[in-house]
Amino acid sequence: MICIVAFLQNWIRKYGELGEEGLASHRDKCGNRYAALHISNSLDEMGKLELRMLKLEADLAPPKKRIPCERKWFPEGYVYWQRQDFQIVEELRTKYPIKALCKALSLNRSGYYKWRQRLGKPNRYTQDRIDLTALLEETHAEHKAFGYHALAKCIREETGWVFSDNLAHKCCKIAGIKSKAKHYRYRKPGNESVFYPNIVRGSWTANAPLRVVVSDMTCIRNKGKLYEWTLFVDTFNNEIIAHSLSGRRGDSKPYFACLERLCSMIDKKKEQAPQTVLHTDQGSVYSSRAFALAHKHYNIIRSMSRAGTPTDNPNY
Repeated sequence: MICIVAFLQNWIRKYGELGEEGLASHRDKCGNRYAALHISNSLDEMGKLELRMLKLEADLAPPKKRIPCERKWFPEGYVYWQRQDFQIVEELRTKYPIKALCKALSLNRSGYYKWRQRLGKPNRYTQDRIDLTALLEETHAEHKAFGYHALAKCIREETGWVFSDNLAHKCCKIAGIKSKAKHYRYRKPGNESVFYPNIVRGSWTANAPLRVVVSDMTCIRNKGKLYEWTLFVDTFNNEIIAHSLSGRRGDSKPYFACLERLCSMIDKKKEQAPQTVLHTDQGSVYSSRAFALAHKHYNIIRSMSRAGTPTDNPNY
């Protein structure tokens, strides 16, 4: 920032020797704006101005260019510091000519007048942020659990307004909009099954095929339809030995089809008489009496995880 004191000192050296007559003629040429710089009180004004400029220089000392070895510009940006210079001109324009102030601060005078016209009026970017913040607050009131990505998607679908998720994040941050999603709460492990305790207890290593078999069901969605996929996995080599798919929710047929496949594989190795541990959760089908009767005549030992404790199941 260029200090305006040097400009005023040069002006006094140039026109101070003219006297009253020369000063009057100079006023006629330059207009009444320069009449404020009267020699009688110019030194006092310069003293006040020098103190003020020193204070402003201390407050607005950060440079306006990129610092070497820095990876980004200053957070305020160049426009912010230019507005601060315009503010200085606005505060001193009643005492000194605007042209002289703009020249001393290396400012464009037309830019200063445009800045004065825009005072108190938000530009189109600021207005867009105000409107977007209002829409985000309305959508957040309806969907408390939505983050800024989901809120922005809803607004784009409803209004057709094209904007980035980054802009929505900035507006949410300024307005204090935060999703109120439920967080995970620790729950104590449930009880073991009365009929089938947890025999495996996290030991999933098997020394031979069909020693430890695990089973579970997962849901998959394809073309808008939900399917239930039941799997039987051998922990010896992580092989899927049986699987079945059903498009009806709560269907028990896939469980029995996989169990039948496991029993047929045990029959093929009947001479070796392997003892198979079938580990499952405490699902309704696995705990049913019909499922237990289906493998009654086979050398299958049942094992179940604790209730509400998915960490007892292997991550296959």
